[in-house]
Amino acid sequence: RDLPVVTATVFVVALMVMVINLAVDLVYTWLDPRISYK
Repeated sequence: RDLPVVTATVFVVALMVMVINLAVDLVYTWLDPRISYK
């Protein structure tokens, strides 16, 4: 019955989690120069 709402909510939450993870990774590499992605 509420499947589209549930699907959209799950999608938005997953997207936010991925964006936050990426932002945290970038901030960590910016704050700590010893961490480097080869």
